[in-house]
Amino acid sequence: MRLRPVVLLPIAALVVLGGAVFLLRDQVDAVSAPSWDNTNPLIAEQAEAVDYRPDHPAPAPPDSLEIDSWDAESLRVRWGSALPGGGDPAAASGYELGWSGGGQTGQLLVASPAAEIRDLDPQTPYAVEVRSVNALGERSAPVRATARPAEAHRETHLAGLAVTHDFDEHTLDGDHWQVTSLECPPRRLPEGGLTGGTPCGRSSLRHRAPFVLQAPDRDGIRGRILLRSGGVSANHWMSNSQTVGLSIALTPPGYGNRGAEFLTAPSDRQADTAGGMPPGSVALILTRDGPRLSVAPGLMTEGNDVEQLDGFSSATGVRSLWELRIEDTRLVMLQDGIEVTSVPVLLPWETADLSLAFSNWNGAEPSLDLIGMSAVDEDVRMDVVSMSDVLGEPVPTPVENSPHLLAAANRVEFVSTHTVEEDGILHLDGEDVELEEIPSTEPGRVWARADLPVDTLRADPAILTAASTEDLPPLTGLLHVWSGPPRQPAEAYPLHQAPPSTPELPTAPAMVRSDGELIDIQSPGASVPRGELEITILIDGRRQEGRTSQVLPAAGFEVLANDGVLLRVPAHEDGPMVGGLHSFTVDVSDHPHDTLILRTWVHGLTAGELEVAPIVQLRLTD
Repeated sequence: MRLRPVVLLPIAALVVLGGAVFLLRDQVDAVSAPSWDNTNPLIAEQAEAVDYRPDHPAPAPPDSLEIDSWDAESLRVRWGSALPGGGDPAAASGYELGWSGGGQTGQLLVASPAAEIRDLDPQTPYAVEVRSVNALGERSAPVRATARPAEAHRETHLAGLAVTHDFDEHTLDGDHWQVTSLECPPRRLPEGGLTGGTPCGRSSLRHRAPFVLQAPDRDGIRGRILLRSGGVSANHWMSNSQTVGLSIALTPPGYGNRGAEFLTAPSDRQADTAGGMPPGSVALILTRDGPRLSVAPGLMTEGNDVEQLDGFSSATGVRSLWELRIEDTRLVMLQDGIEVTSVPVLLPWETADLSLAFSNWNGAEPSLDLIGMSAVDEDVRMDVVSMSDVLGEPVPTPVENSPHLLAAANRVEFVSTHTVEEDGILHLDGEDVELEEIPSTEPGRVWARADLPVDTLRADPAILTAASTEDLPPLTGLLHVWSGPPRQPAEAYPLHQAPPSTPELPTAPAMVRSDGELIDIQSPGASVPRGELEITILIDGRRQEGRTSQVLPAAGFEVLANDGVLLRVPAHEDGPMVGGLHSFTVDVSDHPHDTLILRTWVHGLTAGELEVAPIVQLRLTD
């Protein structure tokens, strides 16, 4: 029977179990842990722990710890990076954030140098500490600070805004907002704020009062829109075909807009031109690839000279304040008051339709809990109704089922966009409606509009129909229904509650070598020859990019053989395995069974009750 020392981590234990010998080295972090009873009947002998001192320095601590808050019940913690890179397992690879105060304690592992702690008492001082953690699970010296949420909370960023909406209620104010994705309305997150709806994961809404540009102030600013958002910037995409993010768009009057449907294909630019946008439109787009500005063709001036600034902050799940600032000759994007990108533009409009869109994918949920606007025309309200809704497909028409839309209407406009080959006809009470063509920036595509008689439609909305010419489909488009303020009575859209995020399991990839050769253990029915096996498990409790849910620290792992426990390695008395590399050898030459299984537990749960996927199962061969 052979033993090969593997000196990787500071605590070692020699375990001799029926037919197998293990040399284990282990490293954990010192946080509170449950008491695990050793009930393994197969353990014959266990050596005392050996104190081991690594010959490399501990990871460098973070620096420049800063604490502020977007509301009186949270703290946003940011710090300077201590990640040098280079692949050294002793170098910092993540951070451990801990906090306590008022009887509350918490701990979180993150990969980015920022995190947000929520559901705190406004008047309680909270002690916060951050440590760097390396791949061996070793922690640096802490950096500490204390803050009271109510004092850290400042709303100076809202100064100068005429309109603010805090999306913290269970209903959406129907006097100011229209949900335009009727089949997929937005949902309210448990902690407050909006996100995309289910099952489609894509939602849109628009502000019923138009956004207004004002005369330039002394800094040349004509308008500002602020968004407080989280969970959208994580530096990469979930897939090539699914965009996770939030967008806000401004579209000039006369063009159809049911929502900011400008979440386009991945781009490595912080500003671009999107040919499919209505003429004169601009959008601020927050995606997993980072933030960017998008403008319709023809708006950029000075040779499309885009100023891109490095260093925007990316931290999944941490709320940031994004600003779309419209200056006399520039469109500017800011994050937390710092300019990120600017585009030279001349906007051809004074008022615009403001719309929002969410896109969720694979559990990632962009959030929006506040929006502020510098000026809107409170004397005007406009609703947008799809022509397919008017024709009764696929959902009932709001015009017919909400009589107040036409009862208070003072203007109704039809807007359509179609290809040059299409030539549908719009009928009103059996008569053709003449459409006026309006400018388009997309080759091969036509925009057209027509004013419709309000009194005629109010008497019978069903007289508006569309027909086709020859074999072409019916003409489709949008109805803009204009009215004065406010709707009486004002409606409110109920918001479905988004379920709390399910806690995630830490990843625990395993590597198995036989005679120095790496075994492909991911293949179903993977087999290894009997003999000495080198097994390495890397437990990573960091939150996965794009996720906002809690990650449960690992409480231990075990090696099974045909439902019998060969080796159980629980968390040590000083804490769970919140991260680290675990390496041991096992000689299975004379083992009586033909299967080995590697399984990892989760902190706070009964061992084996909840498992980290994938469970590694190996078949032993002679």
